[in-house]
Amino acid sequence: MVALLSLAFLGTAAPLVGLRQRGTLRLLGTMPIDRTLFLVSQWPIRVGIAGFQLAVIAAAAWVWGLLDFSQLPQLLLTTFLGLLALFALGYLVVARIKSQELATAILALLLPVALLLSGAMMPKEFLPDALVRFADFMPTTVLAQGLGESMTGQSQGGLSLPMAWLVLTGMAVFCGYLASRLFTWDQGDNR
Repeated sequence: MVALLSLAFLGTAAPLVGLRQRGTLRLLGTMPIDRTLFLVSQWPIRVGIAGFQLAVIAAAAWVWGLLDFSQLPQLLLTTFLGLLALFALGYLVVARIKSQELATAILALLLPVALLLSGAMMPKEFLPDALVRFADFMPTTVLAQGLGESMTGQSQGGLSLPMAWLVLTGMAVFCGYLASRLFTWDQGDNR
């Protein structure tokens, strides 16, 4: 979770705001490139980075007996869908932010909050009931449960794995669509 959230938020979305702040996006906006295509063009290298991170984590989990390789296809699919959903969410958060420092601060604050509320950092039983009910509807909770079930093969509570994949796909499409509609090349972009 930490690797995926960091890559999507701090390694992808926040630097995009830096490009906007320096005027680089304004220059790209003068070219015949679609906003959605520009956002999607950043994914291949980052998916490769996530693949490397997953390989290291999966190898460590296998050595410690926490991963059965029969679960690897499910883990790969869950990771990929989760990463796409987190990219889309990160892009949506920074779609119009003008300051890289502000974007980094917002995304850095969201990271531990998402980990805490999803149950990935500590058991949700330690949280107040109202927060647990709220957290159950968070996409990062769905991702945390999906990753847990993908690694262990055991239900983590909440949604079934196919339903988690559906939710992550829906989040990626919905947030990605909104981000592409709200995304601005620079501060003066009036569409």
